[in-house]
Amino acid sequence: MSEAREELIHLIGELSEAEVNTLLSTARALDLSKVRSESSWPPAFFGSIKHAANGRTDNARSADDFLAETGFGQDYRG
Repeated sequence: MSEAREELIHLIGELSEAEVNTLLSTARALDLSKVRSESSWPPAFFGSIKHAANGRTDNARSADDFLAETGFGQDYRG
């Protein structure tokens, strides 16, 4: 066992229960960040939808046009 690991174990033994819980939360977050960094990007589902229901592939680029066509943002108060 490394010297740093032995020191860590010694320090953990001296912590209060509240401090142990805080340290445990931090250690779990470190472990999750390791898992995230090892995963491939983008996830497999990216690009799985080839065409939208309307058959177009440029919906995101044309979102403002689609919203305007439906009257989104117009003032109907008279």
